[in-house]
Amino acid sequence: MEETQLIVSNLTLSPAPLAPNLFNRFSLSLRPGDILGVLGSNGVGKTTLLKCLSGCLTPQAGTLELMGKSLYACVDLKKHIGFLPDTVPLIPYFTVQENLNWMAKCRGLSHTEAQKAIDYVSERVGIVNWLPILAKHLSLGQRKLLGIAGTLIHQPKLTILDEPLNDLDTQVRERVLTILQTLGQYSIVIFTSHYHRDLATIANKILLLEKGQSSWVLNKPAYSAPITAAEPKAPIRRVRKNKKILTEKMV
Repeated sequence: MEETQLIVSNLTLSPAPLAPNLFNRFSLSLRPGDILGVLGSNGVGKTTLLKCLSGCLTPQAGTLELMGKSLYACVDLKKHIGFLPDTVPLIPYFTVQENLNWMAKCRGLSHTEAQKAIDYVSERVGIVNWLPILAKHLSLGQRKLLGIAGTLIHQPKLTILDEPLNDLDTQVRERVLTILQTLGQYSIVIFTSHYHRDLATIANKILLLEKGQSSWVLNKPAYSAPITAAEPKAPIRRVRKNKKILTEKMV
């Protein structure tokens, strides 16, 4: 498990040539069990950082290593990465099944492997009934779920998702959070959100990005024990007030 560690050292990064740097000497270290939530307002560099960590954008300086190898020197490492951009890349006149086939093929899965993977992720994400539907007929939330399924289709060791909870209703958001929580048992997971509550639900590390700087809101060790999908019950404490015992949930 140690070999899948992600190490970012002294990263200098801008979103485009001649643009101001959004990150200067940025460093980060993650391992399986880490679920990193990236928090920040628009324009602070969340998407730019994710593009760099996924290998889609080359930094001006610094190093990025996955499994002990440079991500930019070893192209084969990208097959271990699942990246979901904010705008889900779909072929509108392909069905959901055909889009998943295309995503599996891009990840190097054989026909047999692809069919098994599609059956698994479509059931896990909850899109089985959509397989024969054309992608152009999907709602924004359905497109997002299809994108998540495609991101997980090859069981990546590093999973990166840009705003995966956007356009989802409350029930589906909870399902996706549970999926990411379970995924964090064996993969490094990085995802962004504008809402601290989403990140605090499952992340053991929360990074706040502000213009020109970053700071840790939460930084706990990686999960070492299996995480159950069921929501844990709030701990109970008892307090004495006016000679009566009151029971209340800890905040």
